Amino acid sequence: MRYALIDNSTLTAVQRVLGEIPIRNQYLVDADIPALEGFLQAILFYDDLLFLDDYKERFRESRKSYFNRMIDWKIGEETYQSLLDTAKQITESVVLNITGGQIVDGAFAPFFEMLKMNLVFTWDMRSSVYYLTIKILEGDDGVDFDKYGQLSSMIYAELVEKTGARDVPLDTKPLLYDAHGNPIKPGYYVGANEGQISSQVEAFFASLNWLAFRTIFYTLIAKELDVDLFLHPIRNSFQIQLLSKFYHGDTSDFKPIIDAINGIASDTINKVSGLTQPFILRQTLPMFVAWIAREVGDPREFISTAYALRGEKEFIEVRQQLIELEELMGREDRAEFVKKANELVRGVREQMSKVLVKYKVDTPQGIPIAPAVSVWNLSTLATGLPQIPEIDVEIKSLSFLRNILPRHGFKALYRNIVDDLARVEQLGQYHDIITSNIRFTDEASYYNWKTEGERWFGRSSHWKKAM
Repeated sequence: MRYALIDNSTLTAVQRVLGEIPIRNQYLVDADIPALEGFLQAILFYDDLLFLDDYKERFRESRKSYFNRMIDWKIGEETYQSLLDTAKQITESVVLNITGGQIVDGAFAPFFEMLKMNLVFTWDMRSSVYYLTIKILEGDDGVDFDKYGQLSSMIYAELVEKTGARDVPLDTKPLLYDAHGNPIKPGYYVGANEGQISSQVEAFFASLNWLAFRTIFYTLIAKELDVDLFLHPIRNSFQIQLLSKFYHGDTSDFKPIIDAINGIASDTINKVSGLTQPFILRQTLPMFVAWIAREVGDPREFISTAYALRGEKEFIEVRQQLIELEELMGREDRAEFVKKANELVRGVREQMSKVLVKYKVDTPQGIPIAPAVSVWNLSTLATGLPQIPEIDVEIKSLSFLRNILPRHGFKALYRNIVDDLARVEQLGQYHDIITSNIRFTDEASYYNWKTEGERWFGRSSHWKKAM
């Protein structure tokens, strides 16, 4: 049996795009589709999916009812609190650093680089007061407002997700320095007035804090339980940067993963080299959401259709091959393991190729595909994360997990969210079907960012000061 843990942020995105939860920021429409696609793939390639039942009471029953074919899992209070405390401690060591108007720290800077989001901060005057403001750095080619809107909406949506989960007070404050290295804190003056942090920037900081906290929280659970982890795409992009920050070995070990995510060919991809070493499987898959939209039309039937589809021969065979690959992890004979594992990897790739041919959908914009990168034995790269007490599982259907699952170290599925958003644009007429049930709040609109021209960044004027 193959089990996958789906984070609650992914489930919230699925409910939004399928019309269960109304949308306020209209950029979330396309931003949620990659999360839906990932969820459908999890249904197809795993035997059972589980989610953590830690939502507040007023949201809990509706979530259980909507995802009634998933296993709702509740951790014992003592262990749960230990998880929260440990995740909080780690989060408070991952500090956002903004110096001279640019993000420069070791976890968030590469995260935004991977997202291709070039963000800068300036002091902008409003009502005779200078407020710290976040902007998009605009080059000669202009700005792709849709891309920035979609990515930033995922980040700000973290605060929406936070309202449903148990609140955890995070004491993390960003490190803010001006271009001369002077700390920016209460009492820092811009011109004749004390500088203020804008509400937009405050929300941005809070969103990143919660994104980091829940990414760490779920990573700790998956690491301890050895269950495969599906994070929301924006958290997914942050997790790989997080692990590289805490890894005690050579950080170049993460380069093959980044290469695989970015579609760069590497000899280490789709090749098993050892029992304990991480190995990377990159699989090119069709966008199943497009195929299902074509077949059934009604978004209310998407999830049930995916569950029916998983019974098809192609998916049964793939899951069986992946189970065999996991079972090999217990072998002590390295030569036997490497040979057999690579045979299975080739078999998985061949079967995935058949799936791609059968379930692809042609659109006027091309064939939308959704490459996925699985990293096995991820525990090897998570050695810097602290241990927590053994997780106590409170439901009988999961009580055997620690004994039945091979102790191979958890896996995570990675995607290139920037590429996924570009492929959403290829959905053509199926996009209308997928989004046909979406509901908007009365105040729904597009929330765009201010821009800062490259030639003007670092310069000051009467209405704007460089940070």
